[in-house]
Order: sequence, then structure tokens, then C-alpha cells
Amino acid sequence: MPRFHWKGRSAAGQEIEGDTSAASKDAVVAQLRGRGIMVTTISTTGDAEGEASGSGVPPPPDDAPPLSVSERLARDGASSKPRPFRGALVASGFFVGALVLGYFVPVTFVRCERAAGSVTCTLSEKDLGLFTVRQQSLSGVTKVDVESRKQRLAEGNQSRLVLASAAGTSIRPSGWDHFGGPVRSYSGGRQTGESEPTVGATTEAMRREIAAFLEDPTSASVSSWQGQKVPLWIAGGITGIGLLILGLSTLALFKGPTDLIYAMTARLAAAADASRRQRGR
Repeated sequence: MPRFHWKGRSAAGQEIEGDTSAASKDAVVAQLRGRGIMVTTISTTGDAEGEASGSGVPPPPDDAPPLSVSERLARDGASSKPRPFRGALVASGFFVGALVLGYFVPVTFVRCERAAGSVTCTLSEKDLGLFTVRQQSLSGVTKVDVESRKQRLAEGNQSRLVLASAAGTSIRPSGWDHFGGPVRSYSGGRQTGESEPTVGATTEAMRREIAAFLEDPTSASVSSWQGQKVPLWIAGGITGIGLLILGLSTLALFKGPTDLIYAMTARLAAAADASRRQRGR
């Protein structure tokens, strides 16, 4: 059986070396990882005819003290196998959550075009502004208005755009804007300012733009969009977490970066253990 000389670092950060007989270098690395040793270099030294222990590092005695946090972290992290598919599954859960939120609070797009003296408007609602979930079109649009309703659980009114034709038909978004008015910001119990709850155009700004377009027969088209700030922030945060998990799962496929992360984590845990021991004196 081949014999290998190796150098490595213990969970406490000490540099150690030894000789081990095993079927391959990978087998040696696996044995040492099980003891919390990170191998840095390994080379073949020859054949071992009779090595009882099979490792240059003796196993811990039965009455050995329990491992510290850093030692357990290095041992468990080094011996664990990367599970990229599990990480991808978790990340997909975050992506689905963002899509579900975006479905119920979509971004609204309105585009009106004039052709042969008639105005046709298309109102599209898109999940996260990317995937169309609802779309309505109306020909012969002659009027644009805003309808409002009082909020159920907060002060103020909500509003949404209404496009109407000369025939009396109309289209409107399926949902209402988030608050329907400015959001007050406070600091130390005092109001410091106001900000709109929407990104893009407010409902009133969209009404003004389309009304100006209807009154100007020389204009060929107008378009506007509106998203709700708070839901989009939440959806963006959820998507960001999913991307982070997916990136870390992909990184786990490569041995070098994974070992580096385990080593850095073990050093930080060892420093925390040392600090706790000093405080306990």
C-alpha cells in the first residue's frame, strides 16, 4: 500500500505533518479531514509493508476532552460534502416567493397610440415588471380619470387609473396603488419629510400625461408605468437572498474555495474560543 507524507493545519491552526498509508491521496485527505486536519501538501514516499495505525496522527483517546467550537466546526465542515442541489432548491424557494409577491402587486404599464384619429390604449400588469400576468386593450379612448377608495387598515385613500371610451366601456388595473398619497417619514418623533409610495409615475401623474396626449391630436403615442415601492423592495430583497444562496451553492462545487471558507471560519471560531477562555480566567 502506498505511503504518503503530508503537511496540514489542525483545527486550532497549528501546522503539523506526518506519514500515512492509504490506497490513494484522496483517501489520506479523507482520513485527516475526519480528524479535523486540513491537508495543505501531500506527496508519495513509497510503499508501507506494515503500518498498523494507517496514519501518522493517532486518533484521540477515549477520555479526551470535548472539542471546542472551532475544532467541531473544522471537523464537521471538512468532512461534510457540498450539497449544491439542496442550495439550488432553497434559492428557488426564494425566487418563487418573490414571483408570488410580484403577482399580487404587479408593475402597471400603460401605452396609448393614435392611429386614424382614434386612440387605443393597452394596460399591462407584469410580475416584477418582467412577466405579463394580465393585459387589457381599449379602442376609441376619449377620457382618462382616477377613482379612489378609502383604505381599510390605514389612513388616506388608494387610487387607480381608469381609461374610458366614447362607447362607455372602460379598463383599469386590477389593484390599487399602495397608499394613494405621500408617505410621511419621521425621526425622533418629528416629521422630516414625505415621499411617494410608488416608483415610476404616480397615479395622478399618469392621468395628467394621458390627458395631455388625448388633447393633443399631433401626438402619436404616450407610455407610462407605476410600481409599488414597498412590495418591490421586499421582492428585490428576497431575490437577492436567493441569488446569494445560489452563488454560495455554486461555489461549493469547487474544492479550493470551499476549503478556504472552512479554514477562515475555523480561524474565526478559534479566535472566539480564545477570547472566551481569557474572559473566563
